[in-house]
Amino acid sequence: MGRIARWSFSAIVLTLGAVITAVSCVNPLTAKIKQDEYSAAGFLNAPVSEVPSGRSVTSWESLTFFFEEPIDIGTLNLGGSLASHYQTIQNPMEADQITVVPNPTLWPTGLQDLTISCESESGKVLNDASYSWTVFEGICVDDGADPGDADGSVAHPYTTIQEGIDAVDTYYGTGTVIPVRLAVGTYGEDCDYGTAWVAEMQPWVSLAGGYRSDFTGPASSGATLLSNTADSDDIFANPASVIYCDASVTSSQTIEDVEIDPGGSALSTGAHAGIHVDGGSPTIRNVTIEGASTSGPEYVQAMRIDGGSPSIENPDFDPGHAQAISFGLSVYGGSLTVSGTDFAQHRILAGTGGTHAISIFLSSGCTGSISGIRIEGPTSLPLPIGSIEYQIRGGCIEMYDNGVSITGNQFDMYPTTQLYAVYEFFPGSGPSAFTDNDFAIPNTGSSYWYRDHDENVVVSSVNYDSTDITNGGTTGKLMDPAGFDNYSSTFGINE
Repeated sequence: MGRIARWSFSAIVLTLGAVITAVSCVNPLTAKIKQDEYSAAGFLNAPVSEVPSGRSVTSWESLTFFFEEPIDIGTLNLGGSLASHYQTIQNPMEADQITVVPNPTLWPTGLQDLTISCESESGKVLNDASYSWTVFEGICVDDGADPGDADGSVAHPYTTIQEGIDAVDTYYGTGTVIPVRLAVGTYGEDCDYGTAWVAEMQPWVSLAGGYRSDFTGPASSGATLLSNTADSDDIFANPASVIYCDASVTSSQTIEDVEIDPGGSALSTGAHAGIHVDGGSPTIRNVTIEGASTSGPEYVQAMRIDGGSPSIENPDFDPGHAQAISFGLSVYGGSLTVSGTDFAQHRILAGTGGTHAISIFLSSGCTGSISGIRIEGPTSLPLPIGSIEYQIRGGCIEMYDNGVSITGNQFDMYPTTQLYAVYEFFPGSGPSAFTDNDFAIPNTGSSYWYRDHDENVVVSSVNYDSTDITNGGTTGKLMDPAGFDNYSSTFGINE
């Protein structure tokens, strides 16, 4: 009976302790005095959790608690929803700590709780100290964290994105896509030119940026910026891209809510870009890629696709300034899907290349669709003269033989700096469809909204200069490869 009475009394004192804790918000000194009286009465204060109650924890990380004095491990009892999922309790040499390890490897996700009861070595009693956390599957990365004890947990995040990516296989294995949560900050790898990426995607990994440092939700300000730190002045090697996705990356893997500085190159060769999809099929969502506004490199691409089936949702791509060539999106095969819902925010720009500045370049053999975005040509570019037309170009879309559907977009063109908004380079190189597109800037005698080499493409429902035209409702105009001899002022087509 004495034992029962002792535990019942402790429950009353614990309830009083909760009231005292609430009062401590007003008078910390009073709370400290009451807490000392509680401890002196033979009861143990609740241990301090390394990750405070009410926060988030990853499903693989251990939970560590610090007691005010050494405890008798034989009296330790755990309760709550996590009590049936722990594997071991580590009791280090310091007997005033315990670390609870999940079993077999992961905690269940969602809102979970844990209670702790025990006695100290001196006989003080602790009854049902309660804690709760939101458990999630993931790895944590924060460039401002201490790298010395980093393990990818909420309490000890990694400091580089690649560490987080590589840890997914260690903690979770394969079979489920696991997000790597990125706190706001600036991430860049010090690397030899062309030898590494800020992030090389692996199977079963997604990237999600914009988190607070406690990883419980989006930060109120700031961004997760990935920057190419390679030396772009090294003309003897090709640079690396900031994010690289090979053929092992699938459509269930996402890259979202990050900003990227694409860097650039002193060479025209090489697949360097802000994001390089090399046969993979990632979903890229709410990503901003923005290059230098002035004094850029020789060549820069916001994003490059070499095969695969990537999906690009709500892009904001601007390659920025290049001394020679700038591409917003360059596609060299594969099937792409580009979509947006807001012309003001979801856009692909051409940048300001010295000789070439193209918003979207579609090479031979690519398929897919582009819809719902603003496609903006260069604001400055030397105009071609005579035979050098093919050497100096600028526009919204330049295409070779492809099967891409281009529908429901807004084209912004600047007639004083470019020849065509849409440019078919060879006969038979038109898109599979070109419908319901809006051309926001009126045509002039030296600039055309569409250059069609033949009648292979249906051009319909085009809003041009505030007038809805269909160009006959069936086909585009026949382009005379010899040059500019037949300008159509009605439709703005070079025929």
